[in-house]
Amino acid sequence: EWCYDEFVSDAYTSSGDVDPVAPESGSGSRVNRGGGFSFSAVLARVAYRSNGSADNAGNGMGVRPARAVER
Repeated sequence: EWCYDEFVSDAYTSSGDVDPVAPESGSGSRVNRGGGFSFSAVLARVAYRSNGSADNAGNGMGVRPARAVER
């Protein structure tokens, strides 16, 4: 599924945050989590993190609507 966060390869290692939000850099590259039914088991895990152009579309890509929750 596509995520709103802009992709930063070291977002988890460079931040002390549990759930870091990458700053906008204008690259247009967004985070993709998990994979579709035709992916291997390793790539289908929600922990699998990759990236792609924000305007990319494909039959193995989905989106999950969400909203921020005040803490």
